Amino acid sequence: MRMFVVTAILAATVAGLAATPPADERAHVELYRKVHRSVVGISDGGQKGSGVLIDPSGLILTSTTAMRPDSTTAKVHLSDHRIVTAERVALVLSRELIILKAEVGDLPAIALGDSDAVKAGDSSYVFGDSFNSIFSDGEVAVSLGIVSGVYSISSILYPGSTYLGKVIETSAAVNPNQDGAPLVDAEGRLIGMVTLNFTDAKFAGLAIPINEIKPFIERVKKGETIVDEEFDFKKLDMLGVVLRDTAEGILVLFVDSDTPAASAGLLRGDIISGLEGAPVKDLRTIRRHLLNARPEQVRLTVKRYGVPLELTVSLKRNVKKDY
Repeated sequence: MRMFVVTAILAATVAGLAATPPADERAHVELYRKVHRSVVGISDGGQKGSGVLIDPSGLILTSTTAMRPDSTTAKVHLSDHRIVTAERVALVLSRELIILKAEVGDLPAIALGDSDAVKAGDSSYVFGDSFNSIFSDGEVAVSLGIVSGVYSISSILYPGSTYLGKVIETSAAVNPNQDGAPLVDAEGRLIGMVTLNFTDAKFAGLAIPINEIKPFIERVKKGETIVDEEFDFKKLDMLGVVLRDTAEGILVLFVDSDTPAASAGLLRGDIISGLEGAPVKDLRTIRRHLLNARPEQVRLTVKRYGVPLELTVSLKRNVKKDY
């Protein structure tokens, strides 16, 4: 009888241990519960991305790689399945930053961390939409990795970036629609904003450190509306792109989905250097050609990471649209 009791106690203990998650797994679950309600999906009608609530007043942080820099409003998909309209209150292309404001109710804001204290080997998490997880199912995705490096980038490595400076690289997975997503430390604090990825084929995730963004957050909290006048950009509806003149050529800031430019393979970050075989230095030349010639197609020379490419953009299905 005594042997039976001891055996039963041992069996119950082993079963209890098997049912108890490891400490690190429990920590991941608790961190998810702490952060995920602050994470949102962003859609401006032409693009989808991610964002995060950074203040109880309804301030939401996202990136110019998540929504078009010419958009002044966006639909925000909240973690409680509500969809609200947000107004843009800050646009800072030098930080690839957009701050929105919306009525979010009592959803919690994420705590801001200190990105200057981040070092290689630290745990890091990327939260956000992943393959429409928020937009379709209301589920915030999360991936775990380590900080694999903290360093500065240059225009040579990222010729299409409007931000040049220190970045945090993480091994956590960055999936489509996670531009603008929060990079979070092991305490659930925001340490960076995922951006700088110009294609849907993601590799090492890069984030702009939160300390680079904090001054603009503080200005918005004081009631200021920020529009970065340093960068002049224009949208060409005929092509479905947002462009900006640079010293290297015409930078493609944004390519709307399901447009002639997207169909031709033009990518965010491309530099347009030629039009119909001739050099082109500013976007006014392209606009003038579209207005005067009303072509059914246009041949562009672009540089992609320094490599020249020829792309033909068919405009036949859009010839009646406004330029």
